[in-house]
Amino acid sequence: MENRSIRKGLALLGLLMVFGGIGYVCLKGLKGFKSNQDLFAEDLPTTFKMLPEDSALIQNEYLKRIKVVQVRNNRVRRPMSQFLVDNRYSLFICKLDSLGLLSFKDSFTVKYIGADRTTGIVYDVLDLGPYEFQYRSESVGDASFVLLTMKGDSVQQTLRSDSLIGFSGLCDNISVSYGYNEVVDIFMEGRQIGFTTFPIPMDILFCKRGKSTYLLILTANRSNAPIPRKLLLSMLS
Repeated sequence: MENRSIRKGLALLGLLMVFGGIGYVCLKGLKGFKSNQDLFAEDLPTTFKMLPEDSALIQNEYLKRIKVVQVRNNRVRRPMSQFLVDNRYSLFICKLDSLGLLSFKDSFTVKYIGADRTTGIVYDVLDLGPYEFQYRSESVGDASFVLLTMKGDSVQQTLRSDSLIGFSGLCDNISVSYGYNEVVDIFMEGRQIGFTTFPIPMDILFCKRGKSTYLLILTANRSNAPIPRKLLLSMLS
């Protein structure tokens, strides 16, 4: 009789543990769903007109060669602008800082290593054929430090001054975050087929205008198409 009571008690305990585990998983799922709902609620309608501050960065002669693909708007982060240049290249523009917090001399680090998105963070994804452009859907403040990671072939720094930092090369992936061990904010990766990642021809510029700092990324729309040397730099006003 005593053994039977023990077995019943253990069975009941097992059932409680199973249902407790199911309840925990459901609760986590509901929290995750609510979190995603909150993030989507922050989205504003996509627009298709170049922002004045974006056009101020570009030489007039190049404005005629640029088409607005989209401007992604959000209540809790600055717009992400996507353009088509000469129908062959994609240009992305994003403001990182508007308070003059970021110093290229003391607050900018690049590492030539591979990276990935931060686990548990929701990203908006732009699927662009040979690669994906992803950026965090959450609130992002003014950057006072930038950590850039780049992995690829012949990736190199092309210029560095108090107002400009430039890079060029074939990139497997890049990431931008705002501190060591901080959440990755922007992530780009070439399309992976099997065990092969197709690299992205890419030029990158970090540009200061007054107190504001901008990130500009120019990519080829085909993985094997080169970008003319200094094209992105020549586009700057």
